[in-house]
Amino acid sequence: MKLLPLLQALLLTALLPAFALAEEPITPEQLDFFEAQVRPNLIKYYYECHSADAGESRGGLYLDTRDGVRAGGGSGSDLGG
Repeated sequence: MKLLPLLQALLLTALLPAFALAEEPITPEQLDFFEAQVRPNLIKYYYECHSADAGESRGGLYLDTRDGVRAGGGSGSDLGG
């Protein structure tokens, strides 16, 4: 098992709920962090199978839109919202 994808998955698990469920506007600092640290990893490791560009997403999980993250995949949302 490669450690980097595992660490990234853990990071995304911790961060995506905060971004996806935020009722308040995202701060410039949060947006900068997301663009620099999270989005590149989503693109590199997850968009190939979990984006609209992928066609039919694996498990119905789309990570390229806020609504897709909030909806979750075929097994539902784990965001607690």
